[in-house]
Amino acid sequence: MKRNHRFHRGGDIAPDEIFLDDKNIPDFDVHQFEGRMERPIKRSTIILLGSFFFLVAILFLWRAGVLQITDGKNYAHLSERNRLGNQVLFPERGIIYDRNDIELAWNVPSTEELGFSLRNYITEPGFGHILGFLHYPARDKSGVYYREDYEAPSGVEGYYNDILKGGKGLRIIETDALGNVVSSNTIDPPRPGSSLHLSIDAKVQEEFYSIISRWCRGNHGYSHR
Repeated sequence: MKRNHRFHRGGDIAPDEIFLDDKNIPDFDVHQFEGRMERPIKRSTIILLGSFFFLVAILFLWRAGVLQITDGKNYAHLSERNRLGNQVLFPERGIIYDRNDIELAWNVPSTEELGFSLRNYITEPGFGHILGFLHYPARDKSGVYYREDYEAPSGVEGYYNDILKGGKGLRIIETDALGNVVSSNTIDPPRPGSSLHLSIDAKVQEEFYSIISRWCRGNHGYSHR
């Protein structure tokens, strides 16, 4: 009662009149900090935490110095090597002639994107089963070739493929960071395939096919000689 009377008269307030000791009130939930006074962070804790972050910063700076100064030349050399790439150079396939030097299969230039020549064949009928056909080199979306040779499954193209195909070459290409070609150097030029002369006569083969075609259609409008 005396303390209450002094409080109402505006006298000094003792700390024990405001904050109660949690030992005197057993109902306090100590896990929720009831009955406890909050204390400011100690100066030693701040110094310790600041020292830790300072050491981490020193460690990062030391590591950056090692990468830039001590190992800088090695990483620069590796970077230069990563800028060099290989490009396959496809050879010109050998030309196929008949016995009279009439071209039956030859090459035509293609765009730079393909990197190899295309095959053209005589347009007259009756030669498809003799000459055969080709599967061209093919690459995936990233530009890597998964088929680096001409594949000839049938006909003269397939039977004499080892003679006609020639040999692939190799070129070293240097690119910048944006992928633009800076320079290129051919270290192994492609070797063109050998030409081939067949014993067939293109004119005779064309006429022979025409005769068989008319006969198969039931048209016997030709005379025997």
